[in-house]
Amino acid sequence: MYDGRSGSVFLQSLLDHHPEVSTFPATSITGGVGGSHINHFLIPLDLFTWDQVVTQWPERFPILFDSTEDPTFCRLNELGPEKNESVTVNVGRFQQLLIELTKSIPCEPRSIFLATHLAWEGARGRHFSEPPVIVHALHMPDQVMVPFCRAFPETKHMLCVRNPIRTYASHFNHHLVRHSILMPEQSFWLNGDNADYALSILRGAISAYEVIAANIATTSIRAVRLEDIHADPRTTMDRVCRWLGIQFDQTLLTSTFAGKLHWGDRSIPHKTGPSRSVNSYDWRKDYYWHDVVLLERLFLRRMRGYGYESIADVESIPRQDTIATLRNIMRWEVRCWSGIAELDEATALEQLSQKLKTQMSQVSRFGAITRWIKQFSPTMFPTEISGVEGALDLRENLECLVNAVNQRIALCETYLADQESEIAIPLV
Repeated sequence: MYDGRSGSVFLQSLLDHHPEVSTFPATSITGGVGGSHINHFLIPLDLFTWDQVVTQWPERFPILFDSTEDPTFCRLNELGPEKNESVTVNVGRFQQLLIELTKSIPCEPRSIFLATHLAWEGARGRHFSEPPVIVHALHMPDQVMVPFCRAFPETKHMLCVRNPIRTYASHFNHHLVRHSILMPEQSFWLNGDNADYALSILRGAISAYEVIAANIATTSIRAVRLEDIHADPRTTMDRVCRWLGIQFDQTLLTSTFAGKLHWGDRSIPHKTGPSRSVNSYDWRKDYYWHDVVLLERLFLRRMRGYGYESIADVESIPRQDTIATLRNIMRWEVRCWSGIAELDEATALEQLSQKLKTQMSQVSRFGAITRWIKQFSPTMFPTEISGVEGALDLRENLECLVNAVNQRIALCETYLADQESEIAIPLV
């Protein structure tokens, strides 16, 4: 699982070709960008028969057999030293092996999950003398993972973590970059559902540990720091092996999927393994200073537990001063505003700051901005969205963003009050 953008697929790629490990490539069975999810087989409305699984599995997950068209965004169609290879597995051979493996076992979620891994590995010529360790990309710690946790309560889990300041900035930027690659002709902000994008990132960061605590025992989960994988891959992967109960192998130092060299997902520069160069970072390109103070205060317990040093030294800042930062607009929110209204960030920040200064004393928090939005004239908007309908859509999106700011403040206040009760996850 990931915590923000913290290298879960990267860790999976390092484990991919280990002689004791089986894993389906990247997010190929957990949806990818727009594919099918393994939950189709884990929470069926009706019981499956093996004949149905044999037929439906290749239909649901064609990328496991031919990744030329890659919906995962993970460059599974650019594998190998020359970036010109893809995953190629014979469907007929997979189906034949699946039939042979399942002749005398009941068709249920656990057996479907296990048998499809073994049949897929066998179809690509890979066999194990002992049952392999199956590495499964739950990917997001949210409610989607619950069916798997219920089907496999004995599973050992790994949560990939990263300095909170960096991981959530990367998460915020990732979806913008991905959208610009997949749909370069359309603004990310044209979708009204993205008006509360900043709130959704923070809400996911906070709720992730609640979902983990509700579905996974502390004794069954360990955290792996992405920074440690890059800074000291040999030692870190050795600790991962001890947690998984497998032997260290040199394959753990190179990224592969389906045994072929992997170059990372499409939103980042190419890399095929751990690299010290990826650890440099300047927070100023993603945050205001008060954002850093707020996030480090919010996630102080996690930073202590994982050994991350504070940029803002928040423990020396009086709690009331930290809480006051809740009411400052985050840069993420300014970026949402500037994207929706098609303004540069400086202008968006200036407008919001001026309105807040004059109206904050009269109306609690940001409620006054709603009235201000309604005063906009269509002539103030870019010509691309001129007209009554475009103006109304823009106003609605901006109002949604203002509401999201209010919700973000309330969310942070609640979380700060209850922060110390959050699950503590040990490092691997």
